[in-house]
Amino acid sequence: MKNLLNKQLSVKSLLIIIMVTFLSITALAAANKQIQATLASDITIKYEGVVREMSDANGKTVYPLSYEYTTYLPIRAISDMLGINVVWDGDTQTVLLSNRVPGDEERLIDVATSSNTKKVVPTTDTSNFPDLCDAQGNILRAYDFALRFSGFHIGNTLDSNMALDKGFSSLSFDIVYAVSGGPLYTSAPVTVQLFNADTGFMLWECVLDVEEFKTNVTVDIKGAETLRWTVNGGSIPGLVGTDNIIYILEPYVL
Repeated sequence: MKNLLNKQLSVKSLLIIIMVTFLSITALAAANKQIQATLASDITIKYEGVVREMSDANGKTVYPLSYEYTTYLPIRAISDMLGINVVWDGDTQTVLLSNRVPGDEERLIDVATSSNTKKVVPTTDTSNFPDLCDAQGNILRAYDFALRFSGFHIGNTLDSNMALDKGFSSLSFDIVYAVSGGPLYTSAPVTVQLFNADTGFMLWECVLDVEEFKTNVTVDIKGAETLRWTVNGGSIPGLVGTDNIIYILEPYVL
């Protein structure tokens, strides 16, 4: 019956269920099975009494989705409408929501204190930063600040806690494994892990080869008062002052 569905939906209504995204009439349900849903372009969205149109990150108009008497709304469009920051973490298939908005980001080196200040050093000395380059050597991105992890190698794990001065919901950064100094006996991958030090829960992990970059990393750190970094492995030092270095490049918290 038509009267059962009020098409003048209020965003503030607790009855609205938000979905991550949808691209077509065929969508993926929570159980990862295909379903047949209706693209409900005739449903009107009102926020604070004003009719609003929804759009995706590229400005393309998007519409609600109707499935089994439930209306789903695209989460990015609704988050933008409400002024909520939304980040998609593809590695963990997680949507990160925060009341903070873009522009509220703070540098991790300004809001955290390390327990291992000899081995984990905040730095703005860009002269030693590796640049992100393409295959032809063209610089794609130069960095302004970083956390510099050094003094680790095979058989010697680097471990450092970083106490945050307040609560944050996400941490974003690029990361690279660099080597400075003399020749190496051998080269080996390094494993970098990030934990919620308060609970011991591992928030993120990656394995890097020498000179390998990982870019656009986003980690959910909601609820963490102290972060713990561990770095395991790395190259065996050579005869002449070789140092393994991990750069956490431009780490921002939100």
